[in-house]
Amino acid sequence: MNREGALSIQRQSQLRQALLLGLATAFAAITILYSALWMYVVRRPSASVELGFNKTRSVQYKGKIHGIPVLDVVPGSPAERAGLRPGDLIVGINGQTLQTSAPLDETWARSRPGDQVEVTVERPGEPELLALRGTFPAAIVRGRTRAGIGSASDRFVSRSFPCSGSGGALPAG
Repeated sequence: MNREGALSIQRQSQLRQALLLGLATAFAAITILYSALWMYVVRRPSASVELGFNKTRSVQYKGKIHGIPVLDVVPGSPAERAGLRPGDLIVGINGQTLQTSAPLDETWARSRPGDQVEVTVERPGEPELLALRGTFPAAIVRGRTRAGIGSASDRFVSRSFPCSGSGGALPAG
């Protein structure tokens, strides 16, 4: 084998190593980014407020009717105190018409306990839209107000990965 052939093989080997190193680095960076995003989504608390409707059945925004049907109202909830009834159709939130679910999602995400909310509803038998006002209380998680992300996360992890020696779960405190 001549010297040029040996150099050519050496260059090919170096190119392969550089390519593999680049691919491994890109894969590691993508894995870290995906993991960080996944942890953000899993650990980010859901809405910290609620009004107390559609608790027995999850109902999403319906694009065809531009609203959210109210299927149930929790007795004693802010929704009931504001006058929301099963059969109502929520068509607006804080003066914004629901052309998409964005105004509702933004209101729930940005609101805090004690904030006022105005819900515009279409009620069967009523000739005009009704504006109902309520106050957001703190969301309830398993019979108590949301204490923080830490205790919810440890319960989630303990249910996902059984621990030996502790009966498979951490205390629910």
